[in-house]
Amino acid sequence: MATLTRNEAISVGRALARVLREAGVSGISRRQRDQLRALAFDLRQRGGSWEQALRLHLQAQFARAATTTTADGAARQAETSRATRETNIVVRLNLDGGGQASVHTGIGILDHLLRQLAFHGLLDLDLTATGDIEVDAHHLTEDVAITLGRAFDQALADREGIERFSSVIVPMDEALATVALDLGGRGFSQVAATFLAPTVGQLPTSLIPHFLDSLAREARLTLHARLEGHRDDHHGAEALFKALGRALALASRRDPRRAGQVPSTKASL
Repeated sequence: MATLTRNEAISVGRALARVLREAGVSGISRRQRDQLRALAFDLRQRGGSWEQALRLHLQAQFARAATTTTADGAARQAETSRATRETNIVVRLNLDGGGQASVHTGIGILDHLLRQLAFHGLLDLDLTATGDIEVDAHHLTEDVAITLGRAFDQALADREGIERFSSVIVPMDEALATVALDLGGRGFSQVAATFLAPTVGQLPTSLIPHFLDSLAREARLTLHARLEGHRDDHHGAEALFKALGRALALASRRDPRRAGQVPSTKASL
């Protein structure tokens, strides 16, 4: 990114203040303001309608969908975003959906795996991501996991009335994936998955356990995953994401017997 002149920096700062004011955003932290200023500089250097792009980012960043965990069947929804100098990601998630997914990351196999996650988890997922995939897939894949994990955490809210635990075994031909979850508010993962090749599609296979770990930490869930028997990395990765989707659907399912109760003997998660 080229360095802006003093006058350009002042102009960008004024434009940022104007966009924040128009969006009704106030009281943001110094760190958030620095991140937005860096994003504004970057968007300006790219040219085009950079102020409008910044407005759209702010709408996604600060406008949160209504979230509820009542037992009356109301949808639990969330909208999260993440913008850095490397990536720009927006996620809209409905835990009580029908498995509809619109996913666009620029990495074909990652799109495919996330659609499997949504379909088998009965999640409605709208995810768009752009980033520096000309460098490699790491930044985008990690930031997608972070943003999606935060959407899960937000949609689960206080986690009242949910089943909390689940375990699922999913076969895909020769591959067998096992996933066990605890939505207890503690982010942790242990993934036993060894892949046969360095990449599957455009995605380094080393990023699959990293994706799962980042998702678990940001969603504040405990994830144990194991992959066995696969002779095809596509089958192995797909079995893992299908199993994760099913496990999320079961663990987040609401039990009317627990309506209004946190699923813990401590009465707090």
